[in-house]
Amino acid sequence: MPETPNHRLTSQTKLMLAAEKGDTADVKMLLNKKVNKEAKDKYGQTALMLAAREGHTAVVKILLNKKANKNVKDKYGQTALMLAAREDHTAVVKMLLNKKANKNVKDDKGMTTLMLAAEKGHTAVVEKLLSKKADKEDKATEGL
Repeated sequence: MPETPNHRLTSQTKLMLAAEKGDTADVKMLLNKKVNKEAKDKYGQTALMLAAREGHTAVVKILLNKKANKNVKDKYGQTALMLAAREDHTAVVKMLLNKKANKNVKDDKGMTTLMLAAEKGHTAVVEKLLSKKADKEDKATEGL
């Protein structure tokens, strides 16, 4: 039976809801049922992006081990790494970087992951990105 979106809460699937809540048991159960781990909500975000944004390291690890796309962009051009960095989830940032997530991609405003973290004052995330050779010379393009 195909997975259907929960229309009460946007267009999120059961997997997205479980990932966003950090419910590892439900995430594992749903993935074992072969649900679409790359489904997107109305904002273009996947289960991995939602878990990364909320800082749910265990769920992020499960999804990465199941080969979830770590570089997919949402409708604003942001990736799971950008969302985790913006919210100061250093452990998730480290995990995504170790899985070779693209650290120098730009969102729709021309912002990189490093810029987003620096703008919010997330020192540990900035240091982690710099240690992984994030481009510190890049400049945002919005407003130019």
